[in-house]
Amino acid sequence: MRAFVTVGSTQFDELIMALDDERVQKALRDIGVTKLTVQYGRGRYRMATGSGSFLDVEAYDFKRSLHDDMTAADLIISHAGAGTILESLRLEKRLIVVVNESLMDNHQAELAEEMERNNHSYAATVSTLLDVIRRAEFSTRVPLPPPNSEAVPTVLKEELLLRNLGL
Repeated sequence: MRAFVTVGSTQFDELIMALDDERVQKALRDIGVTKLTVQYGRGRYRMATGSGSFLDVEAYDFKRSLHDDMTAADLIISHAGAGTILESLRLEKRLIVVVNESLMDNHQAELAEEMERNNHSYAATVSTLLDVIRRAEFSTRVPLPPPNSEAVPTVLKEELLLRNLGL
């Protein structure tokens, strides 16, 4: 089983450091992960790559697109960026969203918690990641409904009609 970790274009060294912890790697191995691909973004912390005692690790800073790595993954562990969350769920991947608690005005926590509340993914922080990996039951997750491409045009038409009527 493959796991893909992404921090997007940001820096989230705390997440990468947590994944470098032997206990976290063992927990990933216990759920069947054998290969871990890590995307560091602007981060400075680097994990050892190659075959370790628990996982085969490969890593990089940036690629033009993360789509291939996301598609190949069985599990995605992601920062709480909305685009990454939605793409992961649209690909119907097992997903753990890790909130960066050091961010000011952390709207990402709200998104991660709402996705977990709706049973789409799991929400974690760096300090709870190990426990979330250990307790995650991905078979109970609910797929994200398909996007409604008619919603925005319908709302715009209604708003324009109301404005034209002076309401």
